[in-house]
Amino acid sequence: MAAGPRDPRSAKRRGDATPSKPPNPESGLMVESSPVRLCDLFAGVEGWRLAGAGDVDITSLSYRSDQAGPGSLFFCVPGFVRDGHDFAPDAVARGAAALCVERTLDLPVAQVVVPSVRTAMGPVGAAFYGHPGSRLLTAGITGTNGKTTSAFLAAHLLDHAGLRSGLMGTVERRIGGRTLPAGRTTPEALDIQRDLALMVDAGDLAVVMEVSSHALDLGRAADVAFRAIAFTNLTQDHLDYHKTLEDYFAAKSRLFLEADFSSGRIVAVINIDDPHGRELASRCPRGHVVAFSSLPETSDWGPADLEMSDYQMDAAGTRGTLVVRGTALERARACAAPASGAADPVAAAAVVAAVIKSGAPWRSAGISRETAMPITPLIEASIAAVTVPE
Repeated sequence: MAAGPRDPRSAKRRGDATPSKPPNPESGLMVESSPVRLCDLFAGVEGWRLAGAGDVDITSLSYRSDQAGPGSLFFCVPGFVRDGHDFAPDAVARGAAALCVERTLDLPVAQVVVPSVRTAMGPVGAAFYGHPGSRLLTAGITGTNGKTTSAFLAAHLLDHAGLRSGLMGTVERRIGGRTLPAGRTTPEALDIQRDLALMVDAGDLAVVMEVSSHALDLGRAADVAFRAIAFTNLTQDHLDYHKTLEDYFAAKSRLFLEADFSSGRIVAVINIDDPHGRELASRCPRGHVVAFSSLPETSDWGPADLEMSDYQMDAAGTRGTLVVRGTALERARACAAPASGAADPVAAAAVVAAVIKSGAPWRSAGISRETAMPITPLIEASIAAVTVPE
């Protein structure tokens, strides 16, 4: 029987003689695991067909021909400028054992034909690395503004809750406590799955991701298995790509409305001060939504679950009162706690809601006023302890 996907840590623990994945050129890190049979990788992909042998052993995945090697599965991604199918001969010359294509090519290797190569990369990458997102507490944050601040704060709180957190975002990537350069806000699907596997391998227990509209539209964040997601706001941006604000909002909404991005009962943390946030919240199952606001309630939603009230913003940050109402927070009655130093109240409320609802041991996640967290060399933030009553 051919070996199926398994925990990328198992090969190293058991001392198996298995090939290793090519190192990430930016970090020097690599994942070790056993080969996976080609046809086993496409079980989660709709409409695929095989041209050639399906029992080929795959030892690495690549969408760049210069990173292909012996045993690679090369993804021929049609790009905006160049078509990955044109680079397939180079990948095969470098040793690629199989191709993922949208049309068959005259090359002497197995080929898996799919409706969309780009869409296939998420589920295939997840299968190859043993679905690493399902072994992490995975939170995704989207919106025009506030993603980076919210992601850093959420990761910091998770760390202090005893759940060491990886990070994928605009400013940096963090794996196993090691800071690495960031590329795109949200990397390609294969890079995401590789980094999630590296986090599992390094002992991380959680990950916080900034999720861009481009990544959602292009399917890069598919099969991450998010357990908590947050929407900060929507303003006019990226219209060179999305063309209209409606298309931009539709891309952001995919994170909340499509099953490809979630795992089971997901928690949707949404800013209802934003009109697009209220619309998005109304389209999600009410019991999954944690609504946050700077107002006690809004006319077309009602009381917010989290309210950032009486806040003041100055050069030192934001100071105010975070009110937890308990509408969607189980066992939480009305209580208040000060929050200081967050870059903005929306980000602070989103972070607190995501961490509470994600299942982290919240009582140990509180950070005193004196505990400062560097976000970038120019920004510092701290959050006071928040107690959710029994």
